[in-house]
Amino acid sequence: RLPTAGQTVGGFYDQNRIVAASNVVKNASDFGKQKAHWNGVDLAVDVRLQNGLFLQGGVSTGRTMTDNCDIVDDVPELLGSQSADYCHVQTPFEAQYKALAAYTLPYGVRVSGTYQSIPGPQIAANNIYVGTVPSLGRPFTLGQTNVNLIRPGTMYGDRLNQFDLRFSKLLNVGRGRLDLSLDLYNAFNSDAILTQQNAFGAAWQRPLTVIQPRFVSFVCHRRAAAF
Repeated sequence: RLPTAGQTVGGFYDQNRIVAASNVVKNASDFGKQKAHWNGVDLAVDVRLQNGLFLQGGVSTGRTMTDNCDIVDDVPELLGSQSADYCHVQTPFEAQYKALAAYTLPYGVRVSGTYQSIPGPQIAANNIYVGTVPSLGRPFTLGQTNVNLIRPGTMYGDRLNQFDLRFSKLLNVGRGRLDLSLDLYNAFNSDAILTQQNAFGAAWQRPLTVIQPRFVSFVCHRRAAAF
């Protein structure tokens, strides 16, 4: 249930209804039920072929639901600066894909790679309102309020797609071995956004952090001979 019209103004809690605090202690269940759950599925597959090819991959998808409408119907001040419409939030199904492959080429050269595709960051539009709201007929109780203009869980940024590659070779050197490897991270130089500006305004959705750019790493490990 949503808070009644007499408890909210324009979908937001009416601060005029604040009453003096009391020392009465009640169980949270006296005000209603709060729900939160995740529904989803995970699927993984491993394949080993006779020619030395190894494949592993999987997909994970699900969605989250939170609902405290039953509680804010009796205690609407819990809404704070959020709209009463946001007391029930359910995200869409967002899939994550991950894969790994490894193969040994002639002359003992090993090639392997990983791939991941994950949902982009959730988009919000937090706007600060200052001053007097005509529908309230007075200033905000705290002078201002911060309101998310986008329903949570409804907008996401571009997906992150990342490929990492490794080339390695074992060399016999004396009584030991050298393990040489070349790692290529973010092989296709993705510029996916990890976090962004969620404050509504001229800089809204401006990237704050992006995935690490492509870079190469050379590694050499010496393995002693076993006796």
